Amino acid sequence: MLSDILAAPLGSLAVGILLAAATIQMYWALGGRIGVALAYPTSTRGAIARPTMTVSLLMAIAMVLAADLMLVRVGIFTTRISPIGVRVACGALALGFLARAIGDFRQVGFFKRIRQSPFARLDSRVYSPVCLFLAVAIAANTL
Repeated sequence: MLSDILAAPLGSLAVGILLAAATIQMYWALGGRIGVALAYPTSTRGAIARPTMTVSLLMAIAMVLAADLMLVRVGIFTTRISPIGVRVACGALALGFLARAIGDFRQVGFFKRIRQSPFARLDSRVYSPVCLFLAVAIAANTL
């Protein structure tokens, strides 16, 4: 089946994306500022939210854990968690990325209303498509 043939490569690419994103979040958690202005929605008064060190660190950890789950699904890592538990976690992860890609219908996602800020343009061209890809790649390894 085609999905079986594509599942492992898609999963491996998803792992790479998740680890790259975790690296960026860790950079921000350690005080780096390059790119942070384009990573969060803005209004006419500036950024709506500024990431704290704690939030960036938690995001980095979450992305590494998501990558670990995918490595279990593609057969590179093993775990003591039951296969059903891993599938459920991956299914939830895929739904989470799909929800992010769809967005809040206001500032993030494909269906946002605010489209003219630098963040909004990057969200439409990069962030939301990457989230949709991650949702598909994780689902392909889950179903």
